Amino acid sequence: PMPTTRCPKCKADLGVQDINVQQGVGVCRSCGGVWKLTEIAQSADDAQADAAAGQEIPPGCWLNDSGAETVLGATVRSHLGCFFAFFASFWSFGVLLLLASVLSGVYSHVVGPLPDWFPIMGGSSGGGGGGGGVGRTPGVMPGGALMILSFMSVPFVLVWILTGSAAMMGLFGRVEVTIRGNDAEIFTGVKRWGWRRKFDAGRVTSVKITESGTTTNGRRNKHIEVAADRLVKLGLVLSEQRRLWLSGALRKILAVEK
Repeated sequence: PMPTTRCPKCKADLGVQDINVQQGVGVCRSCGGVWKLTEIAQSADDAQADAAAGQEIPPGCWLNDSGAETVLGATVRSHLGCFFAFFASFWSFGVLLLLASVLSGVYSHVVGPLPDWFPIMGGSSGGGGGGGGVGRTPGVMPGGALMILSFMSVPFVLVWILTGSAAMMGLFGRVEVTIRGNDAEIFTGVKRWGWRRKFDAGRVTSVKITESGTTTNGRRNKHIEVAADRLVKLGLVLSEQRRLWLSGALRKILAVEK
């Protein structure tokens, strides 16, 4: 059920009798508007965002106004960050073994016997009993097998990179908006590394919460959509509470009509 049912235009309350779930529309008796249920739900999200902005700043969010510059944002930190960190650490052992096997095979083909100190399974020291400084001469991996192993390692490395990035965002990431006059910048990332996008704060026409094209556990994910000289989206990785507050705070600071 939707948390509130209000007309997206005149903000009048909509009763149960005004909602037709089968046809997916709602009718406002005050202004006569006919709206899709997704539009009514979006209006409800925006109303919640406005209410959140009028309350105390929630944990994990901040608003700093120095007069010349306004900075507001929220941390991405969540329990999922710990999960991804554990998974990436566990996954790294397999990735390192794969890479060691690939690199040892390339070394054997291009350079020659592996050094004695290289940790490889199945090798035997060359040079007989003396062994003085002679590298290992394990059975060299056939070129075809080495190529297959190299291709097989690619998805494992990609998963490692993606889960490692998710762990960093989940532990140390943030979404932050910096406004200096009409110059506004959105940052999503960790420390100084991340994705930056700019928009004209003086040309903002709307700030609203909309559904993204992704789902989690069967539910549509949501993000904040800012329409200005360009359309920018942010906050997909934020918790619902932080996303609502950030959206409402942006609507308030940018003086977007409610």
